[in-house]
Amino acid sequence: MENLKIILTIGIPASGKSTWSKEFVRINNNYVRVCRDDYRLMLAQSNMLNPKGEKLVSRLVKSAISNAIDSKYNVIVDQTNVNIKYLDELVDFCQKLADVEFKIFDIPIELAIERDKKRGSAMVGEEIIRKMYKNYLDLCYSFNYDFSYRKKKSRIVTNIDWKPKNELPNAVIFDIDGTLAHINGRRDYFDWDQVDKDLVDERVRQTLDVHRYAGYHIIIVTGRDGSCEKLTKMWLAKNKIHYNHFFIRPAGDFRKDTVIKKEIFDKYINGKFNVLSVYEDRDRVVSMWREMGLKCFQVIDGNY
Repeated sequence: MENLKIILTIGIPASGKSTWSKEFVRINNNYVRVCRDDYRLMLAQSNMLNPKGEKLVSRLVKSAISNAIDSKYNVIVDQTNVNIKYLDELVDFCQKLADVEFKIFDIPIELAIERDKKRGSAMVGEEIIRKMYKNYLDLCYSFNYDFSYRKKKSRIVTNIDWKPKNELPNAVIFDIDGTLAHINGRRDYFDWDQVDKDLVDERVRQTLDVHRYAGYHIIIVTGRDGSCEKLTKMWLAKNKIHYNHFFIRPAGDFRKDTVIKKEIFDKYINGKFNVLSVYEDRDRVVSMWREMGLKCFQVIDGNY
């Protein structure tokens, strides 16, 4: 007998989640639909409640999921799920009950705004949709849909016991965004076609040069989308940032930056270089490098 399944929808308002969920449940009688908005309407005739009300809705949603699984039904959780903290908690909860899958509704934001205008009393408004779309984009580049790495108390893979290897060429790893480069309001984070507008961090560049003059291999490891590789290399050249090796996230790969950078390290760096240190900004990536046994210098506060 197959394991029971929980399908979590992911998408901004008016992306088609509820339409799909209702039709799926209609033709699959072994599934039930749990919808956060339905609880909101039942409790307060509103599609958004105050924090106390939202906490109550979260408890009701989890209770409904648990009761459905206990009754041997598969579940579709019909809600936006674009808040990464909430989604992480929901996945942890659901994994204890059944197999978890995702149904992602990726539509242009302008189409969602146009659809929303036709929803009458269910309309959420353009401002909210645009805000949630930014959350959705951040989710795409931050959330790991591969559960094989998940642990009850840790979100970071730490199965590499890295130790200095003095017989190998010495090297230093540098991140780009938030480390060598800063947006400073010149572009949105995911505007990959505008990365040439970024400002260089002079002190980090000088630190890089100190290592380079000392004979260390300079390795660039960035979580940017591969679609901007050419423009990124042009920016590095323009700002006189010299390096020996350059590794970037594959284009269209939306997995967490910790997973991407670990894979790059495994495949291209570990066993080939004696890494003196890593320069990074983001908290969770800094934690990953350190848990792997590498000395990581955090250049700015990276709680994002």
